Amino acid sequence: MYRADEYSIDLQIVESDITSTEVTGQILREGEFLFESVAGLQLALMRDDGTILSTVTNRRGEFTISAIDFGSYDLRVDLNEASITIVGLPIG
Repeated sequence: MYRADEYSIDLQIVESDITSTEVTGQILREGEFLFESVAGLQLALMRDDGTILSTVTNRRGEFTISAIDFGSYDLRVDLNEASITIVGLPIG
């Protein structure tokens, strides 16, 4: 679980096979019950200043990124007014 200002990012990392994994999660905004501000957000999984994989949250702020090679990544979430970056996320 990660927290930045009024946002929480819940992550689950599950190994898909012996060399890759899958990240699922949900972004929530404190005090919000209808998920308006977390639906349709762009996420980017990055390494060495380049985007490796990206996805968009569903209508409840949920997302999945699959087939990720083991390693350390940065996860950036583009919010409507700013962005949140989790630096050095260990995958694998």
